[in-house]
Amino acid sequence: MNIVKTVLLITTAAPLTAAHTLLRGNLPTEQYITSESLLGTSWTATDLLYADDNELKPVLENTPATLIFSNDNTASGYAGCNQIFGDVVISSTTLEFGEVTQTMMMCFGAIDDQERAFNSAVFRESVRYKITSTEDDNVLILGDINTGEVTARFVPLPEPTLVDSEWELNGVIMDDGWGSISHTFTDEPVTLSFDETTFKGYTGCNTVQGEWKDVTEEDSTYPMFRTTNLVTTKRGCVSPFPGDNEDELIKAIAEQEQIILDALSQDVVAYSIQQDRGGGLTLYDTTVNDDNTVDVGDRMVIYSTPRSYEDEEDNTWASMD
Repeated sequence: MNIVKTVLLITTAAPLTAAHTLLRGNLPTEQYITSESLLGTSWTATDLLYADDNELKPVLENTPATLIFSNDNTASGYAGCNQIFGDVVISSTTLEFGEVTQTMMMCFGAIDDQERAFNSAVFRESVRYKITSTEDDNVLILGDINTGEVTARFVPLPEPTLVDSEWELNGVIMDDGWGSISHTFTDEPVTLSFDETTFKGYTGCNTVQGEWKDVTEEDSTYPMFRTTNLVTTKRGCVSPFPGDNEDELIKAIAEQEQIILDALSQDVVAYSIQQDRGGGLTLYDTTVNDDNTVDVGDRMVIYSTPRSYEDEEDNTWASMD
């Protein structure tokens, strides 16, 4: 068990940072100079060079492309389908990537096009880079090592926040908290969303809503929130797939719903937000002690950022066996 001691305080979440799109162009070699270290920084793309069209295009509205540099000299990227990662050596002007590994999801249409542009712009053997500043933010610019042509632009990835966030269930933890994830497919996505003071969701059987407040202490390991006025509908669970195993499926949907409600109705909810792979939200089991310290235990529920399919033909994805 991971024990976190914290005094329950109310804090205000930081606002999201707006993205900036600059004009395409070539940058002379001497302009790619910066003394800033990229280690430990996270970025989200605004523009990517599509080689087939020889054109810089904005990233898809509902499919971000993120680039994260870890402090152990590794980098990871995600543009909507696969995660790619590898070792990186950072000098004052170049990124030198070693062996790169990529997951094996099958992508189609616009998402596939964006991922190809992202991988080509970022994860090549050697990339020239610079960091510039605007009135509002820093901009990371990548370019061709030989020509200096801009291949991608990034702005800092905003600090993760629950405010104005939307999530779709990956699964609930059914055993000891670190084992398999059980995801029961239902008639519509199992969701959870937050605005500044309220939240709402669908459990696979009933809808749930209530109010929430951030109660995170500044230096605590996990951010936390407290829910109040939680209410749900009272419908009985039904199977969207009638058949011989209908009773078992209804039982699984009800168990999934109960774990979600148990997580949200705790005295304090500890959570974490993953910034790569498009984002993910995990809710943890907690115990509030008599002295107002909080013990953070096992994972209970895992959500991901919902995918948006504006065009089924162009934005389809499926996993490969």
